[in-house]
Parts: sequence; structure tokens; C-alpha cells
Amino acid sequence: MQEFEPGSFAEFHPYLPHHIDTLSIDIVAGIRLQPGADRTIGGATRTIIKQAYEILVNNRTRLADQPVGTLVTLDKLFELLEPSLSTEVRKDVDDVDRKFADTPWCSKVIRAVVLLSFVKDLPRTAQNIAALLYPNVEAPSPLPDVEAAIELLVEAEHLHDSEEGYKLLTAPEKSWQSEKKNVPVKPRNREDLVAQLLDKIFEEPVFKTYRYQSRSFPVNAMVRAGGTAKGGIAVEIRRAESEDKLADEIERARVDSRTNDRAYWVFPLTSEVDAMVAELVRSGEMIRKYEQLRSQNKITAEESSNLDEEKRQASSTEARLRGKLALALATGQLLFQGKSRDVTSLAATPSEALGKFLDGVIPELYPHLGDAAVDPRPSDAEDILKAANLDALPKVYGSEGLAMFVRSGGAVRFEPDSPAARHVLGYLKDRVDYGEKPSGRAMEEHFSSPPFGWEPDVVRVVAAGLHRAGAIRITTRGRTYDDYTEQQAWPALIRTLDFRNATFAPQAMIGAVELVQARDAYTGLTGIECGR
Repeated sequence: MQEFEPGSFAEFHPYLPHHIDTLSIDIVAGIRLQPGADRTIGGATRTIIKQAYEILVNNRTRLADQPVGTLVTLDKLFELLEPSLSTEVRKDVDDVDRKFADTPWCSKVIRAVVLLSFVKDLPRTAQNIAALLYPNVEAPSPLPDVEAAIELLVEAEHLHDSEEGYKLLTAPEKSWQSEKKNVPVKPRNREDLVAQLLDKIFEEPVFKTYRYQSRSFPVNAMVRAGGTAKGGIAVEIRRAESEDKLADEIERARVDSRTNDRAYWVFPLTSEVDAMVAELVRSGEMIRKYEQLRSQNKITAEESSNLDEEKRQASSTEARLRGKLALALATGQLLFQGKSRDVTSLAATPSEALGKFLDGVIPELYPHLGDAAVDPRPSDAEDILKAANLDALPKVYGSEGLAMFVRSGGAVRFEPDSPAARHVLGYLKDRVDYGEKPSGRAMEEHFSSPPFGWEPDVVRVVAAGLHRAGAIRITTRGRTYDDYTEQQAWPALIRTLDFRNATFAPQAMIGAVELVQARDAYTGLTGIECGR
């Protein structure tokens, strides 16, 4: 709000200083430039002096009879300038007066918009319109009344939100809006649009990944009914058609959450969001229709102008709608395995709330995450295969890591009961017994999913340790390798692509009993004693 001194207020009253300095002069000068306007109208000082006198004594305004502090507002100024306006504009104003006789702020707003249309570089926003409709210096802000009036006038197609702010609709614009209003909005159109906007929200980086301790998890937000998880943490987004139906939708999600490993995010669509969705659907249909006509050179100049304005308006509406959807998400609930939390109770923003919620989900979703909670170096898989002996064991395999190799009696031996080894060997045995040939890619998918949540590099490092121990054999590029010293098999454990294309199977390890039996058999056949 502009500051003014008592002296300047007294000097310009009942105008505010900027009304005289710029606004009134610009309005009168703009009216003079209308086609067919009276050229004797101008923005000169003499004209403004006359206007100031008329605003005081004219029967349509009579500010001289009002208490000190009453201000010149644009709707009062309109009463003086109306005879200089076009017939079409005056008719539009009369229509508003008749249609909204019980809502006087609609009449005030339409008059203010008409006069502001003659002023360059002053956006016709609700805030600016309200600033020029203060009835007196002690009045509260009329902004709420102005916003309510604008909403009614836009809905009734008397005003349109353009790049310069609100404006009266021309005849071609009224025809365009009438056609747009009659575009049917089917439930499928609404569903598709909301899903597209939610996709855009959850594609933002703050929603795409979640870090728990040293592990980063991809977050797969499923916004369409019947969607399938694509790995990572699955979060199914469900929306209630209204706030009244939110409780029922939450209960359905609670039941479903007990039967799978998904988290659920349930939120309501408000009536405001629903109206904006319908508006954007209609806008999209108009844009598609007239873009096609434009490509065929079957579009008029007025339609082309309306099309460009519609595209601008659609972009603005989409941005506002995404913001509204984000606010709606914040009013919902997050659920996992039957337990729920209000989003607002977790954090101030939806993305932070999801992170806080997942802090409690991860230990339940991935109970075996700690069995392989290591951060392997790029060279660990190759180092375990190249090592002449296990005295220089890569740290990732030791007691502070995967615990796959332990020192016993002065020697390092493989520990098949280490959690990581046991899980991988058990998986390979189950798949092979079932008749499959499990690939590295299948292993990655299995162990990145619940209840494990392991990094792909960790799975490959575990497989390299198992091959070094003789616990698994590898088939790669058409050949099968049992012995870790066969270097042709190493790429399948060192390179990610080779690992994913290779297949793996458990093999029986040679233990102490088997070695004694082999020694005795050799001695029996050859008569030669083998060294221990």
C-alpha cells in the first residue's frame, strides 16, 4: 500500500495522490484513443480539474456530501466517464448490474476492470483492483469481496483471466468460452488428467529416491489403479473422490496394506480441485481441436488469438492445479501393514513426510537389509578372485562386513552360515530345484526386493565370494565354470552386464570328510601315500 503524508492527503483528497499523478490521466487518455471517441477528451490538467469538480457535485457521485475520508474509487469514476465508453462495454456493465443485482461488488469490480483496461503496465489482478476500491481511509481491505466477485464474473463469462489480468470478453472470446463450456468431461478424462499431474509431482527428485542409513532406495509411486511395482519401495497413491469419502478409502487401503509390501498414500480431491480438473480437460480439448485446424489453415485470426491465450491459460491452470494437488496430498494419510499416520503429523511438506514415514517402514519392509549392509569397493569382486591366498582378504568379506570368511586355527576359511551366503545359496538352490536357471539379473531383482533391499553391487560381491569358496558354479558365454581360477568366468562377476546375463547354480563343496575319502581311494589305487 502506498504511504502518504497528511499534507499530501489533504491536498489531493478525495483522490489518493497516485490517482491524479498517473491513474486518472492514463484512463482518460486511453478512452480518447478508442475508435470513434470524442477527441476533445484528453488527459490534460484542465480535464482532470473538471473531473475532480464533477466527482464532488455530479448527482451520480456527490462525494461533496460524504464524510471526510471518503475516497474516489474506480466504480465512482466510471459513473462520470461512462458516456465516453463504447456501447458494447456499457451493455456488458448493464448486464452485470441486472444479473448480480444482489451482489454489488460484482458491479464495482466490472467497472474497475473496464477503466483499468485503458492503463498500460498495471496488471489487473485481484489485489490491484481491490486497492482501487477502498471506499474510505478507515475501511478494511475489500480483497475478499473482490475475489468472490471475480469468481462469479469469470464463471458467468463476463471476465476472463488474461496475461495482463482480468478483462472483459469480446464477442469472439465469448463464443470461444461458450464452446469450451459445452465440451463434455468424462470420468475417464478426469482420471487420466489427475494421474498425469500426479506423475509429474512424483517424478520430482525429492520424491524419486529415499536414503536410509547408507542405502539409497528408488521410490516407485503408482498413481493409476491396478499399477504394478517396478522395484524399489512401492507407494500406491489413492484418491478419494471427495473429503466425505476419505475415511472409507483409508479403510480399504488399510485392509489391502496388510496383504502386500506396499505403502499407501490416500488423499481427498476437493471440490476446488475437481473444478480445476474439469476446466483443464475442456481446455485441452479446445487446444487439440484448434491446433489441428491451424495446421490445416482453417482457423480465423480471432480463433488463433484465442488459441494462444487458451494455451497460456492452460499452462497457468496446470501449475496452480499441481500446487492444489500437493496441498491435497498433505491432508491425507500414509499407511503400511495396517498402520497409518496423518501426513501433517510427520512433516511440513509432502516429500519430507514421506521420508519420515519410510524411516519406520524400512526395518519392517527389509528385515534382512542388515545382513548385507556393506558398501563394497568397485575392485572387491576382482580382488577376491585374484588373491593368491585369503590372508589379504578384502575387508568387505571379513567379520566387520559380510562375515563370509573367518579366521580359524591360523587359516581363513569360508563360512557358509554367514547370513549373506546362506540367503544367496538358499535362493539358488530353490530356483534350480524348481527347474530354473537363475541369472544375475534375477538375483539382483530378488535381493533388491523385500525382505532384503540389497544394492546390486552387493549381490555381485557375494556371488564372487561364493565362487571363490567353490560354493557356486557360473555359466557365461556358453560355458560353465566350477573353479574360480578359470579367469574366463571372472567378467561375469566383475562386469555388471556380464553378471546379469550369466546364470548361477550351487555346487557341493569338498569338505574334510570328502578329502579323507579321496586320499584313501588314491592310496588304494596307486599304493602311494598322499600328504596331509
